[in-house]
Amino acid sequence: MAHKLTELEVLCFKDKSEVDKSIKFPTIFNLFPFCKFLDIATAYNGWVRDLVDANLTTKINMISIEHDDLNELLGFDADDIQRLHEQHDEIYLSLTYKVHGPTHESKEYFEKRIRETFGLPKSFSNDIYFEVRFVNHPENSDLIYWCSVDDMS
Repeated sequence: MAHKLTELEVLCFKDKSEVDKSIKFPTIFNLFPFCKFLDIATAYNGWVRDLVDANLTTKINMISIEHDDLNELLGFDADDIQRLHEQHDEIYLSLTYKVHGPTHESKEYFEKRIRETFGLPKSFSNDIYFEVRFVNHPENSDLIYWCSVDDMS
């Protein structure tokens, strides 16, 4: 049975408590070398650089992250994203910032953060989506802000 687990191509960790904060994304992809889709409820500063530096053999198709710390969720720079795209040329990123109370940030604030984080060249055409959701109940959330990053470059 353990051999079959390592062959999983899709991994979903929707509850933050399902993944120890000390476990980094390359560790997950190394434990599950066939994984092409990761849906996870946590992030950390430098997660993109860790993936790039790991030189994973499997091409990642999608990473979906829902996280409640904006600085950790966007804890990378445009060079890291560009290098990740070079290694995983068809990767789709869905980044959701979960807000548990009233947000004081405006739409302009989020657009500025996105522009600063994703200072991508015009030729960059990957699918990267960013959204902000107010989470008032685990099964219910309201969309506050949404953008396609490549539309902003």
